Amino acid sequence: MTVWKWRWAKAIGVLMLVGAMAGAAKPAGAAKPAGVETYYQYRPAEFAFSAATQPPKPWLAIHFAAVFTGPDGTTIRMPGFWDGGTAWKIRFAPPAAGAWTYTTHCQEDAGLDLRSGALTALPAASTNPLYRHGGFLKVSESGHYLTYTDGTPFFHLGDTWWYTPSDSYMPLDKAGPNTSTDEALATLDRFGITSMLGQCVGRRQAQGYTIIHCGMLGGVKGFSLPAYHQTGDIHVAAWQEMDRYFARLIDGGLIPVVFPIWSTGPTLNTTAEWKEVMRYMVARYGAWPVHYGIGPEFNSPTKRASGLMQMAVDISDYVKSIDPYRRAASIQPWPWNIGGERRDEWTAPWIDYLMVEGGHSSPTGIPRPFYAYAWADQTAGRPRPVTLVETEFEGIRDMPDDGGYIIRFNFWRAWQSGCRGAAYGSHGLWYPTASTTDMTFVDDWGPSLPWWEALERPGGQQLAWLRKFYTSIHWWELAPCFDAMTPILGEYAQPAASCIGNDDTITVYFPRDSDGRAFDYALLPGAVGPYRTQWYDPRLGTFSDGPACVAVDGKLRLPALPDAEDWMLLLTSENPTGSASADPTFRTPAGRAQFAEYQRDQDLLRQTNDLPPPTVTASSSDPTYNGTFYRPENVVDGQFDVTSFGGQWSNNAATDPPSEGKPVWVELDWSSPVRTSLIVFYTMKGYEARDYAIEYWDGAAWRTFGDADLRGNTATRREHAAPAPVETTKIRFLGKTGSASQPSIVRVVELQVIPEIESAAGSRGWERYARRQACSAASVAARGAGRTREARLCRDATFRTN
Repeated sequence: MTVWKWRWAKAIGVLMLVGAMAGAAKPAGAAKPAGVETYYQYRPAEFAFSAATQPPKPWLAIHFAAVFTGPDGTTIRMPGFWDGGTAWKIRFAPPAAGAWTYTTHCQEDAGLDLRSGALTALPAASTNPLYRHGGFLKVSESGHYLTYTDGTPFFHLGDTWWYTPSDSYMPLDKAGPNTSTDEALATLDRFGITSMLGQCVGRRQAQGYTIIHCGMLGGVKGFSLPAYHQTGDIHVAAWQEMDRYFARLIDGGLIPVVFPIWSTGPTLNTTAEWKEVMRYMVARYGAWPVHYGIGPEFNSPTKRASGLMQMAVDISDYVKSIDPYRRAASIQPWPWNIGGERRDEWTAPWIDYLMVEGGHSSPTGIPRPFYAYAWADQTAGRPRPVTLVETEFEGIRDMPDDGGYIIRFNFWRAWQSGCRGAAYGSHGLWYPTASTTDMTFVDDWGPSLPWWEALERPGGQQLAWLRKFYTSIHWWELAPCFDAMTPILGEYAQPAASCIGNDDTITVYFPRDSDGRAFDYALLPGAVGPYRTQWYDPRLGTFSDGPACVAVDGKLRLPALPDAEDWMLLLTSENPTGSASADPTFRTPAGRAQFAEYQRDQDLLRQTNDLPPPTVTASSSDPTYNGTFYRPENVVDGQFDVTSFGGQWSNNAATDPPSEGKPVWVELDWSSPVRTSLIVFYTMKGYEARDYAIEYWDGAAWRTFGDADLRGNTATRREHAAPAPVETTKIRFLGKTGSASQPSIVRVVELQVIPEIESAAGSRGWERYARRQACSAASVAARGAGRTREARLCRDATFRTN
């Protein structure tokens, strides 16, 4: 019996219990206690009404709502929704126990106007945490994590099912039109599975997941949201079926985070039509713990150019404004967007927490300075929680079968680096592959397992052990310690540390590639030992005792790893101080300098984005992973990770080897002239482009840009300045020799063209950049010394330097 078959057989008992809730048309908590006219705090109650009229498109023609008044005088206005014929409903989840009254209002229909009633809400009581603590997520007072409605810390652990709800791809029943293969049906019959959705919900519920990202792709009962303007019908039967989908998730303790806006094609609604749809959705699910991510990768270059980015922003803002419970809102950005694309998802005032995405091009995911930037950011005048989404779905793009290591590496490092939430994905489940012969996304993302096997990938299970570890401590009090660990290694090998208080509790994640090295942890002033150590196996979820650690000269020499695998180390002070550090994030000058360099790169990237996006072409591209790892566009994508393969451009060494007489090239073309006097070049560490040049087109011939004609380069980052501003429509990089170890391969991570803008005082762009760089470094130094107000003032001055 294979591993996944054994796990399924073991899980059947759990799934039978979950299956008892399968038939609910609304969350199980919505029912009133038998014989008592009362409800429960946080659970949705439902009230039915009958309209006197039935106009065309009643969901638009009739504006129906009820005002609920609570025991302390609090009022909540709940919109009503049309449910077919003359049926209208209002759902309400009492946020507080006690007596509530309501009165309805509707100017268009006398049958719906001035209806009144009363209810009593009993104190919250349920085994379902969404009903015990409230499923409308909020931001904690610290600003670094999400909470349930009552303030209890919420452990954000998600899975990604872009094709839910869909009766074609992930049906409530055994199988749908696109999943009814003989192989699938035979497998489900073998294990007695009666609901595909129920199987997935039961598995993730048993593993401790709390979030499901739903793309609403594929449609329900033949209706899809983007087709609304084609039919002109809200298609109420589809929404009634979606009630059952969302109820199944909620009954399993899983919050649906819904992403309705996807396509840039002709079936996309207008902004006005999307607001109609979202107004109906908020009315229908406003009292349910359903959250919204609106549009995935909303600010990609394609969506920015098409107008979809602004549409997603406008709709997200609108949804937040009409949400009766003001639940925490976010939006999913294009990969690596924290420093680039003008940080659109950070500036909107309605954004409560930040989603960051690493994409699927590099197994290392997001570099740690990226997380440091997120942890320190207060663009909205406050810190905000950070969650990791859509980064290296397990099994995607022919990733190696490594026992879940790439998933562990990305998730553990994210949590250690300040993320307080992450969403997993399994290739074969984000789109439920119907059978071993289903080739739907093979060309784009590589072969996948059928969904019932994809559900059982090892990384998905091992995230249950991640939750087990963090819930054994006060995870919400953890703060990242980005430069506490020495020596400093490459991005894929560097241990990631975090701490609680004044180093009373310390956690360290050791990647596989860190094996065999001796590491020190730099303690904060006043930290007291000795420390008890425990090793935690992230593959099995088990603790084992390690040797005690004693501080020497303010450092802990950490014990050697048990073996060559990745490990978590938990250190607990035997004499805790019980005090909190002002800022444990930066500890050493080297670490602060490293972060200052990253901030400098981000400042430059924001200036780069002031230019129109260029068209990027190349003499050739390495075809590995269908060329997506090394496509020309990667040189302008805002990714600065010089330690990881992928997310860069390199030539095809077999057909296009470089030479002095025939260099390989990558070229940036603009439709109108751009003006610059500074270009920043990044190449890969250990595989640096050795001999290269950068040229610009003067309208008649190619000219060398400043001093950009090098031999024997060994640096990963170089700035090339022109003696006078250059105006051009084309810039190209010429690679003549790769590294000493790979002379036939030239690697370019990023090619930043910094725009030259004359200010009123005549100051050149790169000179203003130098002033910003100095102030940014001063801001980091001040924060590292605990002078947070001074750091904030200096940082604000940095971004005002125009």
